[in-house]
Amino acid sequence: MSNRVGSSTIYTYILPTGNNLRSVSLSREAKHRLRVIEYCLGCRSVALTCRHFGICRSYFYKWYKRFNPYNLKSLEDKSRKPHNVRSSTYDTNFISLIRKLRTDYPYLSAKKLARIVFRGYAFSYSAATIDRIIKRFGLYF
Repeated sequence: MSNRVGSSTIYTYILPTGNNLRSVSLSREAKHRLRVIEYCLGCRSVALTCRHFGICRSYFYKWYKRFNPYNLKSLEDKSRKPHNVRSSTYDTNFISLIRKLRTDYPYLSAKKLARIVFRGYAFSYSAATIDRIIKRFGLYF
């Protein structure tokens, strides 16, 4: 096994049924996690393993809890995308109003548009929200 950057190592493992050999290619981080877990299984000491590799015990336990010996892909990085993403709070009527105001008054800033919308149309949206709408829909004239 080569420790150079970019080298790919293919690990093979045997499933509990006996004859099935599977090969999987792992990322650099997953290979490191596998080495850490194999070292710990050999020496039977989490403290020595963490000291040897210079990692925190909480990292080790997180990786060990995720580790499945029959699926080495379980050591790959998980997605960091949030589960819930905030949706926009403005409606299509407000967007069409901003479009109309931008075509009528292209020189006005988002702050000035926020004041006009609040005074004349009874919408209370911030200047940042109006600026986001201008950027999102490309309302530059």
